[in-house]
Amino acid sequence: IIVPRLAMMLPLCLVINPVHPFPHQFTCQNGRCVSRDFVCDGDNDCGDESDELDHLCRTLPPTCPPGNYRCENGNCVPDTKVCDRNNDCSDGSDEKGCGINECTDPSMHHCDHNCTDTPTSFTCTCLPGYRLMSDGTTCDDVNECAETPAVCSQVCENTVGSHVCKCAPGYLREPDGRSCRQNSNVAPYLLFSNRYYLRNLSADGEAYSLILQGLTNVVALDFDRADKRLYWIDVGDCAKRPGAQRGPRRRLGG
Repeated sequence: IIVPRLAMMLPLCLVINPVHPFPHQFTCQNGRCVSRDFVCDGDNDCGDESDELDHLCRTLPPTCPPGNYRCENGNCVPDTKVCDRNNDCSDGSDEKGCGINECTDPSMHHCDHNCTDTPTSFTCTCLPGYRLMSDGTTCDDVNECAETPAVCSQVCENTVGSHVCKCAPGYLREPDGRSCRQNSNVAPYLLFSNRYYLRNLSADGEAYSLILQGLTNVVALDFDRADKRLYWIDVGDCAKRPGAQRGPRRRLGG
């Protein structure tokens, strides 16, 4: 099977049918593909646990329309009827706890971080970098490196309540805290081909120069930074010499 070059860069779920990907497939953060039936089944089918992340598996409780209070029995009543000394919910939950501020007593609310008093009860919320667990009181650290891989351009290290972006050797971290730039005095530039020649262009677009000309049909270009060599494929040159395994070597100046 010949896989198009674009498909080689796509998640495995999309390679088989990139135009109409199978809706029953789930793409893991590591690029693997598993059945959607395996998502939130309690097993680490992806290998990186991305099919069991809390934001995928947590079922949000049903809610009432804005301006309404949800009774313990599931009914909805207007907020104005809460704590009005009438059993509007029919189970008494709209009159339970009225006038009591549970947030003043940690033994009553048990919130890990923040507690907000409500007419009949209280709600717990978490600080940035944490998520509220299913018990409604516990706050757990969010692993931004696993859940949002693009949060750092190179290396991400999770910390309690946050994360730190780091750069590979030879790079410096930018002021934005997530991007990295090369630690050298060499100005960045772009190498490109236009079938018949190779050129380079400075990042600011001011410097534009010719590297090599007289080519036939260049379709690929690459640069070996360690060996400081520029490689290209000229399919026109190959067509002139049927059966040739490789084109002639040319050493470029610089």
